Amino acid sequence: MIRVKIMGGLGNQMFQYAALRTMMLKYHTNGEMCLDGLSNTGHAVYSLNHFHIADNVKLSSQKMKKLENLIFRIYEKKLASKKYSYSFICKFNYICNLFGFYFIPDGYCKFHFSFRKNIDMIGYFQSEQYFKEYGDLIKAELMVKEPVLEQNQTLLKNINETESVCVHIRRGDFVNSVHQICNIDYFEKAIHVMNDEL
Repeated sequence: MIRVKIMGGLGNQMFQYAALRTMMLKYHTNGEMCLDGLSNTGHAVYSLNHFHIADNVKLSSQKMKKLENLIFRIYEKKLASKKYSYSFICKFNYICNLFGFYFIPDGYCKFHFSFRKNIDMIGYFQSEQYFKEYGDLIKAELMVKEPVLEQNQTLLKNINETESVCVHIRRGDFVNSVHQICNIDYFEKAIHVMNDEL
């Protein structure tokens, strides 16, 4: 059994599901998504129910083990800070992987074989490299189940019939940022590039 802790918004959840499915396919086993990291309201609610989640992935409200949560928090606060090198973080992950723990708060570190039958994953896994090998299958599973609402059919038709660009500005990141923020010049340059390319 491979378990992943689901946390964050929809984008985070999609990356976590993709990493889980990759490990399930590599190890030929079932999976479980632990929902104890989510809330019932607001930004961090379970949102993957709108997609074609694999039948052998079950949902669980069971909490991840305290040790795993503790290691993840230490990693997130200390090891992932700029004072530790990328190679050191990957070596730390290698040791954790041998014992069936996969902790990836940020960036990409290669997964290594685990000797344990049960594997626990906590992190954001925000890199295509975690699921590229099974990308077509995972992308198909992450297609929305529900048909496009009638009031959106015209907009969808316009998008499909023109050279379209979607701009997503994460307002929350601007209000209370833990990430680097792009200034207005970045967005204006991006608009000019899109105009030149289309």
